[in-house]
Parts: sequence; C-alpha cells; structure tokens
Amino acid sequence: MLRIRLRAPGALVAGLFAGPALLLAQGTATAAPAAWVWSGSYGTASSAGTWDYVDHPEPDRWDVVFDGELTNSGGECYSTWFAVTYDLSMPVYAKAGTQCGPGTAPVHYSLASYGVGWNTNAYVTVCKGTTTRDDCAPLRWISTIWA
Repeated sequence: MLRIRLRAPGALVAGLFAGPALLLAQGTATAAPAAWVWSGSYGTASSAGTWDYVDHPEPDRWDVVFDGELTNSGGECYSTWFAVTYDLSMPVYAKAGTQCGPGTAPVHYSLASYGVGWNTNAYVTVCKGTTTRDDCAPLRWISTIWA
C-alpha cells in the first residue's frame, strides 16, 4: 500500500484556510487513523504487526516504526527480518525478532526517513534460524514510503 508523507510550506497555507471551516463544521471528534498492517510466515512461524510514522525532533526527519509479534509453533528457531531499499539500491536487511521453540517473541524495527525525494520500499520475511537469511520465505512487500 502506497503511503505518502510530505512536509511542505503549502500545508501551512492550507491550514490557515481550514481553520475557519473547522469552526463552522459540526460533528464529533474522531480518533487518529489506525496504523497499517504487515505480515509474513514461513515453516512453523508467522510474524505480524503494524507500522506507522513517528515524528522526530530533527528537522526533515521522521521514523517509520514496525511493531508486532513472531509466533512459532515448532521446535526450531525462526527470525523476522525487514528489508529496505532506497530508490534503486540493493536491500538493507535488519533482524527484528527471534523465537526458538514454541512461543511468541516481540518484533520491533525503526527506519529513519529523511527529506524529500527518497523512494523507500519496505519488505518483511521470516527465516529459519537466528543469524542468516539462507532459508527464508520470499520477501513480502509492505509499502512504498515516499519521504
């Protein structure tokens, strides 16, 4: 699913015009939109969770944060890996959680996103083992994140 986040001066101008309209509008308050979902599985393990943008105090930066769980019903070890590409670069991989034997482990990965112009793609995979990506499910595309 394509997600776009832009920081532009035009948003300030649009906000100035939206203010009076909000005063005239009737209705009730609503909660912030829910985070987007991701998932992957391989062998006896499955991994799933949500991701969302998180503001950062640095100018022109925000983080993309992936949180979830890795559940394993078998006796071997499995790990969740995220892969990120910037424009046409090769994927950069990061292990985000491991579960050995039956049970559930937390999964967490944070990706820094800077400035305008990077076409960032995020993927997830589940691999057998704890240190390598030799035995994995195919990469599963999560989203294109336009910075």
